[in-house]
Amino acid sequence: MKVKIITIFQLIAIQLVLIFQLSSCQRMQTEEYKWVPTVGAPQEYPIRIIEGQFISNHGYSPNLPRSAFVNMGWGDNGGVMDVGPEKRPAPDSLSLTWLSFAENKFYRGRFALPQQEIAHLLKDGYLDHTTNKREDYNYLTLGLTPGGGIVLWLSGGPKQIEVAKFQAKEVKLTAHDLGKDYTFLFEPGFVKDTYERNAPVEVRERVVKGEIKPDQFDIWQKRYNWHFTVNSKAVKFYELKPFYFNQESEEIFGDSLLNNPVAERALPREVIVAWIDKKGQKMLTTLDFDENELRTAFARIPEMGKAELHFEVNPDEYTVAVTFKTGTQETKIIKQKAKTELESD
Repeated sequence: MKVKIITIFQLIAIQLVLIFQLSSCQRMQTEEYKWVPTVGAPQEYPIRIIEGQFISNHGYSPNLPRSAFVNMGWGDNGGVMDVGPEKRPAPDSLSLTWLSFAENKFYRGRFALPQQEIAHLLKDGYLDHTTNKREDYNYLTLGLTPGGGIVLWLSGGPKQIEVAKFQAKEVKLTAHDLGKDYTFLFEPGFVKDTYERNAPVEVRERVVKGEIKPDQFDIWQKRYNWHFTVNSKAVKFYELKPFYFNQESEEIFGDSLLNNPVAERALPREVIVAWIDKKGQKMLTTLDFDENELRTAFARIPEMGKAELHFEVNPDEYTVAVTFKTGTQETKIIKQKAKTELESD
């Protein structure tokens, strides 16, 4: 009899948990936030959005901006269109079709989005170190790459975080498929002429010479298991501002800096080290890393292993030494460009 009573209580508890979770999901689907859709593409591989939309089954679904030539940069807030209500739900899917000028190809896809994760991030925001206040993510930023790659970031101030990536399919489209408003796309020479007129010669040459290959963007998104460390006993650190090759960025400060957790991260493209000198002045050392040097070092991480990137400030020389460590191996990172300056007001 006792067994039956316990089982009944367990079933009731499970039902209550499920009801709570369902209610929480429903609130996230209908709760509204301030955010704006934006689209970016590499200078070398500009695009034109034919049609696109962040779709919500519970409210306003904003269209993507339809700039004629998008090339502000992959991961940057390029084309922006802010129409409709000020607040809208977190989207649950994405639909888009675009033209890649350098490839002279169309891509199309519809994808389910991690709606709950996006809603959590929009609701919680992030802590801005400068203001010491909670700030909002402002943009849902799409980055489109050659071959049909799509990356979605949430962006706000100094913070940009990747939340999803997808693969669209190449499609063969005609003027009949797109309608009379897009017949000009199929006029002889239109795509080539538009590309050459808007993309500088030096940019197009990088594509021809293979300096920026289509798979480069996949390489930049590769993640490794690692963390930052600093010589905090010798120098007072204010923060680290890493900018990663996969276009994520963040501020690391406080306990997260002194005890930075190991996590799956892309390689850092640039890191700004903010530290306090002996005069009590805040100094900024900007380190611009050599990608090949870092990639060679990080390739030494054993399977299931981890690594650290250690920053050693010399307060007398106003320099920052960088060491890569994994297991018992240590490698000095020396090819980065470095600049130290007093933080301006």
